[in-house]
Amino acid sequence: MDKIDFDNRKLVINIQRQYVSGYGVFEKSPKTENGNRPVTISKSVLEKLKEYKAYCDNNKIEFGTAYTDSPYVFVHSDGKPLHPLGLINGLRSF
Repeated sequence: MDKIDFDNRKLVINIQRQYVSGYGVFEKSPKTENGNRPVTISKSVLEKLKEYKAYCDNNKIEFGTAYTDSPYVFVHSDGKPLHPLGLINGLRSF
């Protein structure tokens, strides 16, 4: 959640996670400098992200040392990052 500036309603984008068949999941910088950017988020999205952060903070307490600290916003309940295709497929069904 360190990519979210809750006070200034900004989300920082500076890394991409991708899945490539035969290679697996990897991270890389955005293709262009414009890809490294802060994005302003609406008040309603900010409120949902605050709720989600509280959920993640609670999971961190429940999992204790088994929780994986991660710089990602969307993670499994144990803190491990979501598979990139899992997030995309979930959004498509939304």
